[in-house]
Amino acid sequence: MFFLCFLAALKAEIPQISILTCDSGDELYSTFGHSAIRVKHEATNYDVVYGWGTFDQSQSGFYLKFMRGKLLYYMSVSSYDRFLAEYNYFKRGVEEQVLNLDSLETYQMIDILENNIKEENRYYKYDFFFDNCSTRIRDILESHFKVDFKKVDGDKTYRNLLDEKLTSLVWSDFGIDVVIGAVADRRSDYRNQMFLPEYLMDRFAEATFGKKRLVNSTSTILDFPKAQKRRTTVPFFTPFKLFMALLFLLLICLLWVNPMTKKIFNITSFLWILMMTVFSLIIIFLWFFTDHIPTKENWNLIWISPLFILALIRFRALSKIKGLQCLLVGIIILNLLALILWSIIPQQLHLAFIPMMVISIVIASVHLRDNIEHAGWVLKENV
Repeated sequence: MFFLCFLAALKAEIPQISILTCDSGDELYSTFGHSAIRVKHEATNYDVVYGWGTFDQSQSGFYLKFMRGKLLYYMSVSSYDRFLAEYNYFKRGVEEQVLNLDSLETYQMIDILENNIKEENRYYKYDFFFDNCSTRIRDILESHFKVDFKKVDGDKTYRNLLDEKLTSLVWSDFGIDVVIGAVADRRSDYRNQMFLPEYLMDRFAEATFGKKRLVNSTSTILDFPKAQKRRTTVPFFTPFKLFMALLFLLLICLLWVNPMTKKIFNITSFLWILMMTVFSLIIIFLWFFTDHIPTKENWNLIWISPLFILALIRFRALSKIKGLQCLLVGIIILNLLALILWSIIPQQLHLAFIPMMVISIVIASVHLRDNIEHAGWVLKENV
């Protein structure tokens, strides 16, 4: 880098530093876009991109560390051509904001980047809301250049901000709302909204430092309007429609009772309790056994109750009828409470959770009735 500075001085031309903001991709990990810093010096053909949010799948215990939120991410650097080729291949747009830095500020920025890329500094514990590829750029500009970001009205929750980027990924949106807790429903002010690359770009466009604007010019490097339109198209088949259809099927089985519908109801009931058991275990694991901040304080544990875990264990254990009855009553009460208290629970719940709660109530009620009848039959046999 000193060599670059020396050449730049000889050529009487300072490098250009810009912020690259990349559009969403098709995969979940790329749904929210990406931010990076480009350093370009035409006279020396030096053109590289610095970015945070890289991880190494070959590191020991990768999957366990990833699930528990203990995986170390790191800062990486690549050539601009390679960076652009990747986004061109995946049809993801790229916007460039050239920063309005003088020579001293430019070399200060380069020095900061080079210091961050050192082996002892490049690793960090990633947090989606509070420490990611966008917040790292914001923090550098704030702490080293005293950038002043324009305060804007319209505070949103973190969940609101995620929903804006999940318009077409309805099943990802559903899954995220299952595992993310009330932490995501905290208000996110103008500064904290910059954890999303798009908001970082918007805030940079209005930012100042000293008596000048932060961004000197903005240009579109790559643009794929058709791909972006496809990514924002809402599919017909949504979680709400699926669970409403399933609820309708269960009600039909209860209204038209015959051996076939009874078998369908029993199989569906077992699979439902199994699914809710898996959901409950995932929520418990992410809340209590990981370092993921967004998965804490998950109120879904009320209606996706650990009682499902016990109910699954005793589902076929007719010798323990009373214990199963208590579990079923508990499931019914908790789901009714979640429906009644929907508007005051300090966590925004997905619309598809309504038919899911009703399905749990219906299944638990029918099996409670059957178990009470079976208990009466067993009592008569014993007499």
